[in-house]
Amino acid sequence: MIGEGRLGWLAKLYITGVLYPVAYTTLGLLAGSTPPVSTAKPMAAGLVLAMYVAETSTKGTGLEWVGLLTITHYYPALEIALNSITPVTETAALTVIAVVLTTLSLILYNRKDLPV
Repeated sequence: MIGEGRLGWLAKLYITGVLYPVAYTTLGLLAGSTPPVSTAKPMAAGLVLAMYVAETSTKGTGLEWVGLLTITHYYPALEIALNSITPVTETAALTVIAVVLTTLSLILYNRKDLPV
């Protein structure tokens, strides 16, 4: 595997693949830092489902801009698997999304009044 020059491609594939669940994890972190604890898990699961539905149902329509607001839009799994392409712009977008959501959740968590 190393002799074929595939090690660099596998590293890029791994980094790209890890960023997608990390971005959704930061969405869950944001969901857990804002509402009451009892509604955080269902809200995070609902947001993930809503993003997927919004991205897939608006593709090719006049509302395609709605898909740009979802995390699913920035992970082209089929293109990565079929064409062996790891897109740089989508990887950068997932990194920015993860950093912004983490920062926002930390700010909101620090402002939250926690009962002792």
